Amino acid sequence: MDNRLELERRGREPHKVKRMTLDNCRSQTTNGISENLAQYSNLESLSMINAGLTTLKGFPRLPNLKKLDISDNRLAGGLNHVTEVCPKLETLFLGGNRFRDLDSLEPLKQLKDLKHLDMMNCDIVALDDYRQKIFDFLPQLVDLDSLDRENNEVLDDDGMDGSENEEEDDEDDVADGDSDEDVENHNGQENDENHYAYANGVDQEESNEGSEMDNNDDEEEEEEESDQGEEHIPPPLQMHYPTITLDEEDDEEENEDEDNDEGEEHEGAMEDEEDDDDDDDDDDDEDEENETVEQAVVQSSEVGSRGLKRAHSEEEEDELQDDDEDDIQEIEG
Repeated sequence: MDNRLELERRGREPHKVKRMTLDNCRSQTTNGISENLAQYSNLESLSMINAGLTTLKGFPRLPNLKKLDISDNRLAGGLNHVTEVCPKLETLFLGGNRFRDLDSLEPLKQLKDLKHLDMMNCDIVALDDYRQKIFDFLPQLVDLDSLDRENNEVLDDDGMDGSENEEEDDEDDVADGDSDEDVENHNGQENDENHYAYANGVDQEESNEGSEMDNNDDEEEEEEESDQGEEHIPPPLQMHYPTITLDEEDDEEENEDEDNDEGEEHEGAMEDEEDDDDDDDDDDDEDEENETVEQAVVQSSEVGSRGLKRAHSEEEEDELQDDDEDDIQEIEG
């Protein structure tokens, strides 16, 4: 953390530095806070996110500090160590810590200028009517977790991205006699150091916990693998497909040709049967016509015979009449 302090100072006198960012930095002191931080008595903004803080005891006196961000540490109390040495605090970020009840926030009542408070991801948010209780407990607050009493979003007074503060720091550098090139080179060095700090800012305890979890996971995986090895896993089904040779293909083609020939012969037989049926029908029609003609001939012959018989009877009657007339004449003579 001391090396980081030197980088943040940028060659300026400590009392001229107004903004300090010590995120992901660890201190060798027991409380995690560097004693050299007390030299920066004119600081107005200080950020110590994920700095491994477990207590605020020994927090330096910073009478002009207005904004403090100590999120994502392991704090559960001790806010009195801050309120006693930073009476002008207006913005305080406590999210990601272990504050559980209103009693742990009791020291904040001393901060008459406190307007913005962030408690997100703390245990205290699980309380019933958490927001209303905080506003009643700290009536000087304007917003809680970036929302006012009517749940309207409220932005940070000095800008969400901190660009205004960076411009102010650059102006201070120029006023202190630093050239633009020196400031730019220092900013590049600072960015490299910040990247290194973020990449290596893992707390040793968290690292140990992570290694223990990895060991447990490895043991569980080994047990699962051993259990799976004991279980009998049936082999996958193997599908066997018949192979067809060229000779079999030729036989199949010949069978198909024979089937086609049989089908054609069957169709020809069917056609012959139909022709025979047609011939039988024609013969029946001719027989019926012949019978009709014969009947007509018989009827005509009967009619002729009847006519002849009538003619013969008429001739006989005429002869009889002639004979009768001759007999009468003979009698009269």
